[in-house]
Amino acid sequence: MPKVSVLTPCYNAARFIDGAVASILDQSFQDFEIILCDDGSSDNTWQQLEKFQKMDSRIKILRNVSNRGISYTRNRLAKEAQGDYIAFLDSDDQMYPDRLEMQVDFLNAHPDIDVIGSNYQEFEAGRLRRISRVKMQHHDIVTAFKYMCPIPNPTLMSRKKVFDTILFSQDLTSAEDLDFLLRAREQGYQFANLPQVTTLYRVHGNSETSMGKFPMQLNTYLAFQNHWNRIRKKNTQPEIFLKLKQQ
Repeated sequence: MPKVSVLTPCYNAARFIDGAVASILDQSFQDFEIILCDDGSSDNTWQQLEKFQKMDSRIKILRNVSNRGISYTRNRLAKEAQGDYIAFLDSDDQMYPDRLEMQVDFLNAHPDIDVIGSNYQEFEAGRLRRISRVKMQHHDIVTAFKYMCPIPNPTLMSRKKVFDTILFSQDLTSAEDLDFLLRAREQGYQFANLPQVTTLYRVHGNSETSMGKFPMQLNTYLAFQNHWNRIRKKNTQPEIFLKLKQQ
């Protein structure tokens, strides 16, 4: 069995998927499998995936019969994963060559930590942009839920056991990564982030339009609302809001 399963959902990804897959194959840590799932693309994504599968026996490809959405596709990928650790990479992003090595070394050395991420760098049209920095320690990460998704999904690596108990919500069309982390925290899983930049996150020209922001804002609200509802059923106070109540 591979140590790491790298999971990549693909939807109309033909333009960028070559770079994503190449960045995985170029990793300094090589004990991995790559699982790619075409989510009902209308371009030639599937033909690209078939090409990759012929290139390397570690590459497995899946195909949804129709466009099922990011959460369904990530969940399907996670169910297929055989590795001890699960890492995600979106089809238009890229890994730095030592990402898997650094994250595997950290999880091996810290058996108490279940989910990790890192800093990442934005890029657009071949140009590097700003570095997004995140909190490193579990306590600070939990506190950071108040204003951000504190483990960036493009950098996420998790122990397989987390996905045995939690999957991405198919009720949300975005912010599913935030919802996943909130439920992981409710179940007592421990977080950390690496200080290194491990991943290049592609910024598209229309990424920050007001029309694009509204669904994200709505789904972020729903993720927190669902979190509150689950906490109320347990008659306990959400940890991430304790300090707000005490101020």
